[in-house]
Amino acid sequence: NEIREYKHPEQKLNIAFTQDKNSFTATISVDELASLSLPNNQTVWKFKVNNDYPYTHLITDGPIINKPFQPENSLYKYHFDFPEGILTLVSKPIELLASIEEYKLDSDVMSGSIKIKSPLPSNQFNAKLIFKRRPTPSFYLFHEQQQSFDLGLITENIVNFSIPTKDLSTAFLVDNTNILDAIIEVSSSHNKTGLSAFISIDADMKPAIPREIKIAAPLFATLRSYITGSNRLSFYFKKNIQGLVSLSQLKETKKDLTLQFKLENSISEGQIVAKRADKKANTFEYNVEQVWPLKKGITKYTAQINKNEFLSGPINRADATWDFFLRSANMPDLPILAPNTIDFSSSGFFNVANNEFMAQLTRNDSNNLACLTAVAPKIKQDITKIAVMGTCFSRNAF
Repeated sequence: NEIREYKHPEQKLNIAFTQDKNSFTATISVDELASLSLPNNQTVWKFKVNNDYPYTHLITDGPIINKPFQPENSLYKYHFDFPEGILTLVSKPIELLASIEEYKLDSDVMSGSIKIKSPLPSNQFNAKLIFKRRPTPSFYLFHEQQQSFDLGLITENIVNFSIPTKDLSTAFLVDNTNILDAIIEVSSSHNKTGLSAFISIDADMKPAIPREIKIAAPLFATLRSYITGSNRLSFYFKKNIQGLVSLSQLKETKKDLTLQFKLENSISEGQIVAKRADKKANTFEYNVEQVWPLKKGITKYTAQINKNEFLSGPINRADATWDFFLRSANMPDLPILAPNTIDFSSSGFFNVANNEFMAQLTRNDSNNLACLTAVAPKIKQDITKIAVMGTCFSRNAF
């Protein structure tokens, strides 16, 4: 049995035709053809005279017109081919090249201009600036999250951009450090799917690229532009959330934990979250959490946690580390700094989860509030006394 595997699903374009006796005339829309063609490779279009499999191919003795041509408003070049006598039209995207022409990065705006080095008819093409998150630094062509910004018409192969840094998506802040590749996409007004290219850096622009800024709420991040080893524009997008929330007071009784916090920014709908740090390869991830309400006073924020409800249920396990965060609307979860003024030496292990586990508040390697858990010691049961009856001789065996 033959197994066919296709990287891209088959695309069909129905072509209307007119008939004059034994002659047929068909007109092909290059805009429709471009919208269905691959933007990063050539696409082979075979002419067939029916829609159902098995197809009847249109055969030709050829050659007809085999000279490559590019319509004025198209990003594709076309030529006819005749493999095995089958009439075939090949569409191939032009090679799109772009470089940074001007560049500025400050705390509020990223701005500049991009030059399209490939020849384009003026005022017929639009551009988008796309940021794509690269999850693995060494995998340059593999991306996950992305965000695009419309730049408008390209004029004389130049397009300007001005992007407020606060508009960058919080979805990029997956890890503590994230790599964003800058990509430009060019499309015609007839075809929304365009061609894309990485943005290269010419020698005279290299001194202007390395810049670093801090971005305040709601991102709480640092953004640093840099030049990759392959001479492209990219960014380090890092979380900058350390120290925005700190533990100002810790009180402990037999029944409760009372935590007071100092915040650098105002919040709404606040909660305290404990996240279990589960090991994954050389790092860890948070998959399980428990949440408590945060109460706002006149000058402070307070959370009160009942020890009987602390890390209760199936979420707990022995030898686990739980990191504490402050959560609020339209903000990332903020780690809670545990300054040296907080003395954890008086905070010992206490029973949780119906005495199945023990927990202790502490300070983790990042000087943030955390909790350690351990298996609670088994309580010895009452010893059953056994009396041995019998003569002196029979008791000697015992």
